[in-house]
Amino acid sequence: MTDDFINSYVELMGKITDAPSEFQELASLYLMSASVGRRFIFLSVPETSIFVDDKSAKGRLLNLWVILIGKTRISRKSTGVINKVEELSEYLKLNVLPHSFSPEYLVTEMSNLKESGEVWVSSIIDECGLFFDLLKKEKSSYMVSADSMLSVIYDGRTYKRGTQARGKEDIPNPYLTMLWASTDYLPKLFTDKMIRQGFLNRFIFVVRLKKDRKMSLRTNSLNDFERAEVEYVKRFLHALRHRADTVVIVLKSEAKEIYEKFESKVEEAIENKNLGLKEGYWGALPNFVIRIACLCRLSRMSPEEIEAYRRPILVVEKEDMERAIEYGRKIWANFEEVMKLKEGGEEEEVKTVEKYEKKIIGFYAKVGRKTLSQNYLRRRSKIETGKLRKVLHGIALEGFGESTGGRKPIEWTLLDETVKEHGLEHLS
Repeated sequence: MTDDFINSYVELMGKITDAPSEFQELASLYLMSASVGRRFIFLSVPETSIFVDDKSAKGRLLNLWVILIGKTRISRKSTGVINKVEELSEYLKLNVLPHSFSPEYLVTEMSNLKESGEVWVSSIIDECGLFFDLLKKEKSSYMVSADSMLSVIYDGRTYKRGTQARGKEDIPNPYLTMLWASTDYLPKLFTDKMIRQGFLNRFIFVVRLKKDRKMSLRTNSLNDFERAEVEYVKRFLHALRHRADTVVIVLKSEAKEIYEKFESKVEEAIENKNLGLKEGYWGALPNFVIRIACLCRLSRMSPEEIEAYRRPILVVEKEDMERAIEYGRKIWANFEEVMKLKEGGEEEEVKTVEKYEKKIIGFYAKVGRKTLSQNYLRRRSKIETGKLRKVLHGIALEGFGESTGGRKPIEWTLLDETVKEHGLEHLS
């Protein structure tokens, strides 16, 4: 056991499972983030009320949103990481949201969890693919507006909405942490819009597609030393969770100097480099670094120190900031991996569309007509209707045939450029 919570947690979990150590590092940061709530905040004047007489401590919150991405079975996301975090969340009596939710349910549930003028909740999902799949469908999905709503909540701003059925609802001073996981298929569900509008730029990703090491299935129970490590983890998080007063975290001059150099490099790159779609995430790195630096400072405290701490201010040291910036570099490297997986999915989708186009055009050529019904094409191609329509929109024009039993069938007529490109001028 070390004098550092992050290292102690990773060391303990490494004796139990061969889940990647990077997953365990982010799990330990997440657990601290979920435990502190609004009891530890970073002093940031832009995020502090100046036009309203608000005597409560305000600043940047330390909530983290984390997504672990790894291959099924190999990465041990559920058994080696998520399950243990859920156990600790239950021990800490955290308010954990259901595994799936609609925006309406989320607002109502969080609104009902108001306590002393704030809402403090966590979301732990071991397969978040469904959420992003529904989000990608936009207006055809009940998840429309979920990303914008969650973005407001991430920033800790009071969220308000009104519905005809339930009237006005609000989530005052929200504090939401997330630990989600999925397979390497997940980035294929990400859209450019999710990145450009900033929703995905609030997540820290960890991508591990190969094992760090292989260990045999452990069957022997914990020894006395390991049980002591478990108790330390529980005491540490319990001390964070049950603080009554708020502590403001500030940067020591050396830490501030290091941070400002890092922030300047980020801003220079935005001004001088063409980062394209990645620009927003690059710009989010200083936000992650500040939050993690504060958590690294807390990680060096003992449970007894946390419980006994009565000063209104806690100072981030040079070593905390250097450690956080190193995490920042890893966060960027992982995001680039996410983008590679996303782009690989887009290339795969293009190839699939081209394959389907060739197959469909073959049906037109075989029948000898420029116009065919959608039902005929669906039956022959066995392509799901939504995908079929997407492919057809690129090669044909949608219309309606003659009424059969009161309903006009949908028909698709090949575009002139499609006819010319494929030498189908002979079709009737």
